[in-house]
Amino acid sequence: MKQLLLLEMKKNNFKQIVMGGLLTSGILLIYLIMSGVLMEGSYKDYTSYFSNVIAYNKIVFTIFAGLLIIRMFSEEINSKSISILFTYPLSRKRLLVVKVILVISVTMPLMFLSMLFHFIVLAILNLALGFAQGSMSISFFVSYIVASLLHSAFASLAALIPLMCDVKWISSQKTLIGSAVLAIFLYSIKGSSLFGIALILVVLAAGLGILLTRRAIAVVVDMDIM
Repeated sequence: MKQLLLLEMKKNNFKQIVMGGLLTSGILLIYLIMSGVLMEGSYKDYTSYFSNVIAYNKIVFTIFAGLLIIRMFSEEINSKSISILFTYPLSRKRLLVVKVILVISVTMPLMFLSMLFHFIVLAILNLALGFAQGSMSISFFVSYIVASLLHSAFASLAALIPLMCDVKWISSQKTLIGSAVLAIFLYSIKGSSLFGIALILVVLAAGLGILLTRRAIAVVVDMDIM
């Protein structure tokens, strides 16, 4: 399993993917700074402000995961390059699970690190620019880290939902649209707490993502690709 994972990382240019994720995080940070300046003082406290930061990260990295899914599934199915992978003396199911693991192992840490990086930068800038009102406590910082870890973990699983569209229709456009619609629908509801309705929604979506991923793998297993 480890060797297959390393092979997939090399084949899909893992470093390029990570750099793309970091660039995505940087662009999002610029947007958050600009929107914070334009809406100076409109957030009553740090909780409402940083729940907004978490929501935007989930939206952006759900779409990012959709691009990874397209790259590792529909593009390879269309070009039939996935048939090379299926020549290995392992079950198709196991080979496809490796691809899913790679999507999660890229999306989750990048999302979490992005949330943490944004928190540090925006908290410092807030001292001068006043994005949010009030003061920050150590307990809030710890709560944010825990919330970021939970949101990024479950959101990376929820981001697998469009995989079913990708393997059923073999369409990058439909997959990307599905990822965007999913992200906006799920994460436009931010709530007033880091652990409130927003977390409940992403946990439920993660469960659906796991179920649909199992079904998507079964669809590819039965495909006549060779």
